[in-house]
Amino acid sequence: MARERRDPVDCLAAAILLGRGLTQKQIGAQLAKGQPEISKCIKEAENRGFLRKKPALHLEKIPGDLLSRAYETIEVAELQSAVFQSLRALSDQSILTGVQIVRIPRGLDDHEEQLRHMAQFAASSIRDFLRAGIVIGVTFGMTLRYLTDRLEEVLKGDVRRPLTVFPLVGSFPYQEPPYRLARTSTAIARDLARIVSGKEDPLQLSLAALPAYVPREFQPHRDVFIAYCRSLPAFRKIFGDDPQTGLVRQADMILTAMGDMPTSSGGSPTLRARLDAESLDLNEMSRLAIGDVAGILLARPGHIPDNTKRLEEINDRFLGLRSEHLRECARRAASRPLDPGVVAIAHGEAKVGVVVEAVRADLVNRLVIDERLAIGVRDECRKEESRRPLQQDTKRRVVD
Repeated sequence: MARERRDPVDCLAAAILLGRGLTQKQIGAQLAKGQPEISKCIKEAENRGFLRKKPALHLEKIPGDLLSRAYETIEVAELQSAVFQSLRALSDQSILTGVQIVRIPRGLDDHEEQLRHMAQFAASSIRDFLRAGIVIGVTFGMTLRYLTDRLEEVLKGDVRRPLTVFPLVGSFPYQEPPYRLARTSTAIARDLARIVSGKEDPLQLSLAALPAYVPREFQPHRDVFIAYCRSLPAFRKIFGDDPQTGLVRQADMILTAMGDMPTSSGGSPTLRARLDAESLDLNEMSRLAIGDVAGILLARPGHIPDNTKRLEEINDRFLGLRSEHLRECARRAASRPLDPGVVAIAHGEAKVGVVVEAVRADLVNRLVIDERLAIGVRDECRKEESRRPLQQDTKRRVVD
């Protein structure tokens, strides 16, 4: 039987950190690997000639490109650790259980190609959570579409696993140009179930006949929309006949992306359509919200009662999924190590604010983000931390 060989970059990274005086346990924490795996990496580094008998690198034996890649791996691991600790400090609940950072290769400048690269990384990390019997809710969008496509490649040859996958969001008939059906929550849920289980899902739950939200002009008829939703068997199965039932209350994992506020030159096309549906311009919407998770708008920091009320009204027109559904799933997963909980994928520096606020609101357990976004999140958390003593000092003066 051929001996299993490990990634030489991981082996060299472990050797470098050993040379810096870290224990195997500390190296494992840095590289997100168990201590037994680190021990094997170090042994293989010795066998490859990367290490002398003392923990010192044997540079003559190490190819230059391999050394630079190992240092890049350590750099990303150190950033990952810093971001994770900074974000956990934002929430009293501390339900964030993991941050994975994706380094976009140099020269990969096309936005969609960068998303595909991130999706490949996310698919590999999510694969281990796809155990038999898991219940998964999915949202919508290009990021999750690419993730699902990449999972089909990653899972080739794997043993198929029975599981339950269901959509959480309706369709977007108001979006211009027409929203691609392959990126709807229903289409992604259907394909993910087929890819992981190896057969068509007999439930085939669909929210395709349901608009994702009610435009503001139809607010007087919102009760009619809600009655229509509750007449759909799939809606009742997913969201329940009362607040305590439904598949959404049983979800072990919710897969979602994050959206940044639209700008004059770009941003989320889905949120741009919401602007029109709410009769808001870019500046008005940006004053209210910092972005969205799963289509749910998150308030911009700074409590302004009128803005808070307006945003609650807008989110109330989003049909079915609620922030409390995400929060409940995230809090359940925080006490169950095998459950991934809410897994959010985000790309781009414009999403710094929405990542920070989603973690602060206890809506996310695991983040998959690109390196530039991670640097922005780390720097924003540091700014907030530096302001904290000043705020506490001001409060003490007011009390005194």
